[in-house]
Amino acid sequence: MSLVFSAITPNSPLLLEEVAEEESEQLIKTRLAIKELEQKLYLSKPETIIIIYKHDGLCEDKFCFNIEPKLKSDFSDFGNISISETWQCDNILASEIELTLTKLPFQLISKEKLRKDISVPLHFLTFNMENIKILPIGVCELAKKPHLELGQQLKKVIADQTRRVAIIASGGLSHSLSNESPAGFHKDGAVFDNQIKKFLEQGDRKSIKRMDEATIENANEYLYNPLLVMLGVLSNQTLTYQEISYQQSFGIGHLVANLELP
Repeated sequence: MSLVFSAITPNSPLLLEEVAEEESEQLIKTRLAIKELEQKLYLSKPETIIIIYKHDGLCEDKFCFNIEPKLKSDFSDFGNISISETWQCDNILASEIELTLTKLPFQLISKEKLRKDISVPLHFLTFNMENIKILPIGVCELAKKPHLELGQQLKKVIADQTRRVAIIASGGLSHSLSNESPAGFHKDGAVFDNQIKKFLEQGDRKSIKRMDEATIENANEYLYNPLLVMLGVLSNQTLTYQEISYQQSFGIGHLVANLELP
């Protein structure tokens, strides 16, 4: 099997000192955790990173594969940021996945500029990987089952690869943890975060898949569907779960975790 690494990482632009130096210092625990994750990723020697993310307004009823050959980070929404990074898309892997998706709705898109959902994690995780290729896959608003099925299809394609593949689920947990949260406070925010952390720690993937829909919606989260896809990829796979850090800052849950493969 050519899957060599799997992890969860947040994608808040506040992690970047160039965006907000003072706020970034409040997330120092998370930044150090991502640095530790980067070292683990580097040692796994991936050739391609599949990054699964949620982007509001993009492909709401279908999955999106960004196959632009040359992909660039884009932080223009946050001011005149000097960070500029580029990655090559793994179009060969994208084509092989496309051939297997006969029953799932998907769309191939070509967007050179990558928003923070992808750019922030890759900024921290790939700075020592000059030749790494990436494949961004956007989740959608479909039900749980199609997300799990997408992951299972990815699993089959990855297993047939000679290249070494890593998979990252990118997203924040609840955005409703306090009154300073972007979406305002809701009591289900903490419920959602605690359940995700508990079920991952216990290796209870079934309970993650069966989580209450209202709780998920009220949490205003950005990780659940990317996590479902990753769980599909990791189905029937023995894992060692390591929570590297969890921080509640700015009313958002920031989880950094390694789902370590044998």
